[in-house]
Amino acid sequence: MEVQRLVVYVYRVVGLRLALLTLISIALYSATSAYVEGALLGMLNPLVEPPGPSGFNLISMYSGLAVSPLTGLISMDTSKLEKLPVIVWSEVTTPVLANGTPVILRGVDGVWSEVYKPRVVEGEQFNPNAMTRVWVGYRLAGTLGVKPGSILVVKPLFTNVEAPLVVAGVLDVVEPYSYEILASRALGSLLRGSTLPSTVRVAFDPSIVSYDDIAGALGFEGVPAPAARVASALVYGGYVKLDNPERVQEYYIQRLGVPSEVIVVLAVLSNVVVSMLNLTPAWLIYSMRGRSLSTLVELGVSRSSIKLSLAILTIPVVVIASILGVLVAKLINPPIILGYPLRVELEGYMLLAHVVVQVTLYAIGLLSGGLGED
Repeated sequence: MEVQRLVVYVYRVVGLRLALLTLISIALYSATSAYVEGALLGMLNPLVEPPGPSGFNLISMYSGLAVSPLTGLISMDTSKLEKLPVIVWSEVTTPVLANGTPVILRGVDGVWSEVYKPRVVEGEQFNPNAMTRVWVGYRLAGTLGVKPGSILVVKPLFTNVEAPLVVAGVLDVVEPYSYEILASRALGSLLRGSTLPSTVRVAFDPSIVSYDDIAGALGFEGVPAPAARVASALVYGGYVKLDNPERVQEYYIQRLGVPSEVIVVLAVLSNVVVSMLNLTPAWLIYSMRGRSLSTLVELGVSRSSIKLSLAILTIPVVVIASILGVLVAKLINPPIILGYPLRVELEGYMLLAHVVVQVTLYAIGLLSGGLGED
């Protein structure tokens, strides 16, 4: 039997309903594995680092002695930067329980307010001198269910205090601040139990000032440190100095002895484990249409030719279902860590690997299915 006629016959045997069942089931499996993969990869790049102000580059310096960029404290003399046309400010962060929900409280000053110009959604404008009031990023406000006038009972991780604070306003501001509680620098330091900042940021116009100018003023041997030098950068001076601020959490994970490649491998393995479910719709074809397909074997058609025809017909469906699953995963509410949603996204080689694994496991199911003897 020629290939074209065989494919047509197999298509009629499989039918639209079974093809649609295959599409739906594999899309669900794909969405599940894509969600797990995306969450694992999202751990490498949580919403920690803000963008620079418009037209400016941004250098952020964190403690190299802490376990994360949100928990460390640094001591840095920035007075030498006063001679350069740059904008310098510091922030202090501390994990807290706000009405029982784990989030980040960030203490910021008037310079920060001038740089990012938070827009008031509800309530009052940000006051960098307030000591009993806080502001909430508009994304976090929905999670906490608060509005101006609400009381937040804040319990910081590092100090044995319980502070009832009034929500003065809800602010529309850039990430990650929109997912945080924002307080004055003084209140943030009080709740943190230290006057030292957690990070120092330097914004500069690259057409006027260079990285080397800032490095020289601060006495660093190179700002920012490339990823290959992250271990030494973390030790040197106790600071993290980054060439790619968006990868700050990845550098901390590497410092703890877990290279990013391990996270990627775990993500791929999770896809393999979940994608083993793709064997089921392949075997289901033989279970539901086995008698009709076996007729072809009795007529002298080789089992390999039948399986090739099934692959030609159904693998495009599997590819579409796999991509559809990735799109569905992005619509599911992402995991939340300290108020920050992990970005559940698969792009580039990870998206390709996801689809390849999905198709491969399904193909194994087709090849291992039984059709009787040739």
